Amino acid sequence: MKPAPHPNPQAQPLNAAKAMSASAQHQGPVRAAIEAVDMRLAECAGTALPGWRLGWAQVIGRHHPRFSEDSLAHHSALQPGGVVGSPLGLFLAVADGVGGGARGEVASAALTAHSVALPHALLGKPEGIAQWMQLAEGQVQLKLREVSHSPGAATLAAAWLQPAGPSLQRSNGQWQKPCGEGAQGHIMRVGDARLYRFDGQSLEALTTDQTYQAVGDPPAEGASPDDPARMVGTGHTGTPELQPLHLPWGHTLLLCSDGLHRGLSTGRMAELMREGGELSACALRLALAARLGGSDDDITVLLAQPSLTDDNDNAAPPAPMPSPSPWRSLFKRVFS
Repeated sequence: MKPAPHPNPQAQPLNAAKAMSASAQHQGPVRAAIEAVDMRLAECAGTALPGWRLGWAQVIGRHHPRFSEDSLAHHSALQPGGVVGSPLGLFLAVADGVGGGARGEVASAALTAHSVALPHALLGKPEGIAQWMQLAEGQVQLKLREVSHSPGAATLAAAWLQPAGPSLQRSNGQWQKPCGEGAQGHIMRVGDARLYRFDGQSLEALTTDQTYQAVGDPPAEGASPDDPARMVGTGHTGTPELQPLHLPWGHTLLLCSDGLHRGLSTGRMAELMREGGELSACALRLALAARLGGSDDDITVLLAQPSLTDDNDNAAPPAPMPSPSPWRSLFKRVFS
């Protein structure tokens, strides 16, 4: 299991302009905009698992001086009857600690940990997944009571996936994919965390936000109609809404906190994803662009793609944080 990120009191501001050479390409308004924004990364990495590629990035919100209150997690599971090295089931989660609540980082970490701890026997069974996720409310409250007497909560985007179609077979050391298959499973959101599916050209929103306006509830005191009405930890989860998902070969699943979509339109996200590259670089590109697009919140992006390119029989170690040189190329791609 990939644990949720822990608070990092040593996180230091990274001024984007200092990571770039003073080239003429970045003079004028674009360079001035970059100089005005401090980028602090909570995490940026990627990994390869049998049957999957993953990449993720987090940027700390401007109002959180030390660490992000978002969390992410992933967990892989060998399928019943599977052999070591065969494509795995995959559990993914992104959670966002709700502003104004106590210890958002604790609430979000507890929620992602519970989401990816789904018993393997429940994979592919929406009723079982829904029952498991109904237990998340108590888990979040329990963890919060360990550190605070005040209430807190988190929103969620989660997915539970497995290889689709007939069993996959090796040929000449490579996994052979059945035509038209990929991965299948179920997704769920609570609040305004989102899931998208990217087909290589366009980005499709798979969920709608559970705002006060959308669910027809009157806003809580101090809240607006566009604020999330559903969250986990304060008794406002509602009935878990599971949706079936098919993720064909070459398609990418995107999970994100609201910090991403508050700074980028769906069209702009698709444009940035079409630039390709490693999933970790793509996630970072999206997160940085959202910050530069005006999002002050914590920003978390998690990407997953079915893959049969058998680079490793075992999970690859997380990719290191980008060095200054990749920063320059990433900003060139964002503003080219």
